[in-house]
Amino acid sequence: WRSIANIVDETDKNLAARAWSSVGYLLSEQEQAEDAISAYDKAIEMRADYAGAYYNRGRQKVELGQYLDAIGDLDKAINLNFDEAKVYIFRGIAKFELDKHADAFTDFDKAIYMKPDYPNAHAIRGEAKARLNDIGSAKMDFQNALGLAKEHENKELIAAIEKNLQELNETE
Repeated sequence: WRSIANIVDETDKNLAARAWSSVGYLLSEQEQAEDAISAYDKAIEMRADYAGAYYNRGRQKVELGQYLDAIGDLDKAINLNFDEAKVYIFRGIAKFELDKHADAFTDFDKAIYMKPDYPNAHAIRGEAKARLNDIGSAKMDFQNALGLAKEHENKELIAAIEKNLQELNETE
C-alpha cells in the first residue's frame, strides 16, 4: 500500500489517500498506533475531507490516551458527515476520560440511538456507568449488550460482558 501511495502521490490524490488509510489500518491491526497515526496524517494531507481517516486517527489517539486531540479528529469526522455510531463511542470514551461525563453519555446515547443493535455501544456505556458506581444502570446496559452479543454470536464480547456482570454482582 505504501508503494501504491508513493507512486500515485502526485497523480491521484484520492487513491493515494485511500492507500495511506489502508497502511494506517494495517498498522493499527498490528497495534502500532503511532505509525498508524502517521499514515492517517498522510491520508489527510492527500485529501483534507477524508472523514474516515479523521475517524481512524482519532480512534488511534484514544488508544494512546491523547484524548483532546482525539476529540478534535472525531469532531472533524462528524462534521464531514462520518455518521456512524462508532465515532460517537470513541468520542464518548475520550470525553469520559477527560471527566466530561455528561458529554460522554450524550455521545454513548447517540451511538445507541443510531445503532440500537450494536452491543459494544451498550457495553461501553455500561462500563462508564460502572466506573461511576451506577451499578443498577450499568447492569441493565450489560444485560442489553449481552443479549445483542448473543444474537451476533460474538463470543469474545459475551465473555467480557459476563465477566463485567459477575464483577458487578460481587460488588453489591
